[in-house]
Amino acid sequence: MQASREKRRYPGSTKEGSESRSQSRRDRDRILYATSWLRLGRVTQVVSSNDGGALLNNRMSHSLRVAQVARSIAEQIIGDVAGQELALALGGVDPDVVEAASLAHDLGHAPFGHIGEQVLDDVARTVLNLPDGFEGNAQTIRIATKLEKRSIGYDGMNFTAATRAALMKYPWKRFTGNTDKNEDSPAQVLKSKKFSVYKAEIDELEHAREFLPPGFPDDVQTLESSIMDIADDITYAVHDLEDFYHANLLDMSQIEGHLKYARQKSDPSGQSPFERLWRDLDSGYPGYFDETLYKSALEEVSATLQRGFPTERGRSSSDNNGLPATSARDHCSALINRYVNSVEIRKERFWATGPFIALQSEKWHEIQVLKQITRGYIIERSDVAMMQRGQQNLLRKLVLLLHEWSIQDRDRLPFTLRQEMALAESQMARGRGAQRKPWRGAPERCILDYLCSLGDEQCNHLHRVLTGSHSPAIALAFNS
Repeated sequence: MQASREKRRYPGSTKEGSESRSQSRRDRDRILYATSWLRLGRVTQVVSSNDGGALLNNRMSHSLRVAQVARSIAEQIIGDVAGQELALALGGVDPDVVEAASLAHDLGHAPFGHIGEQVLDDVARTVLNLPDGFEGNAQTIRIATKLEKRSIGYDGMNFTAATRAALMKYPWKRFTGNTDKNEDSPAQVLKSKKFSVYKAEIDELEHAREFLPPGFPDDVQTLESSIMDIADDITYAVHDLEDFYHANLLDMSQIEGHLKYARQKSDPSGQSPFERLWRDLDSGYPGYFDETLYKSALEEVSATLQRGFPTERGRSSSDNNGLPATSARDHCSALINRYVNSVEIRKERFWATGPFIALQSEKWHEIQVLKQITRGYIIERSDVAMMQRGQQNLLRKLVLLLHEWSIQDRDRLPFTLRQEMALAESQMARGRGAQRKPWRGAPERCILDYLCSLGDEQCNHLHRVLTGSHSPAIALAFNS
């Protein structure tokens, strides 16, 4: 039985000639040569730095960091005999699969970061009439299985089943029914927002997970996907915080004051970022969130910031206490090790709707608090909001302009968009089973596919071209 499942983990095309690499290693390597991977160097992680200011993470540098952290976690788990045996019983852990999924996990992210994802989801449902909207994780699967052009022999990246399954952080399609936060379960609310496949790719979800052992829950990540997810959280919580600190974008005094205030309260009745997080975790993770551990996490994070991120620091290479700027980097490295070493694998799920691999509860609470610093003190800044509002308006306008163009003058659309829309229309006319090419779904989704092949600055250029505020010669760059 195990041998049969192992065979299904790595189905893929064979390569002529000698090949010393495993199939999972080939998955990992081919990502680095993909056009969709190169694009990530031009896509915002949290805040755009295209204005020539501080050097901040983009989606590519973020993904590289996630891959490094994830591989460390995977090797730690299988380096323990008991952990390796349990991992095998639950579907297996391959460090190469984990690294491949980590490198590729953001391939489908919209331009301009999460705010781009929000606006594309809105216009997908209200303008393009796509009931399952847009979601970056689902777009990643669409790119990996259909859109990336790697070979004339097949569409997509021809990943093994294990890598495709590991990319499915939310292994379900979108729940499109009505949701009420006060009445629906946390799992149902989550499934209305986060999902890993559109309807057009639902077969990919089923086929990729065939290797899992009998009885493995349908709505639970594979072990390798859980490791990637944890590494993503650790990287966002620590590395992004480090970047914003060195860019002097954080008001450390304000953060420490809010941490202290939330720690002293008996209930989360206020509106500080840490009180809002308290309420969200309490409602979103029943049975795993613990108020006592949360307050301990607030205290530990406060101590962490005081040790590694001094409140008063200048813009030079050292802070006001004479500590070199690298002290924060050293401290972040220690934090990464702290959280990597706290990842556990269990026979039972960590919480009712949770995974089999997760951070120890104490450290999980700390990570949630650290992540909230970026959300509450960077993303919610008024200057960041102003920039993001402009980016949202630009992206919304691009969808409208391309949609209008596709209706009025389809034959002169950019080549890739025109080609994909024609293929989707042909499939719709002939039926899903009549095509050799993978099913594309509604032609209107191709507009979103096209925009998600562009970087931030390319979207800016395209907008200037389509609105007539830039020389039309630039349009040549978008006709491939």
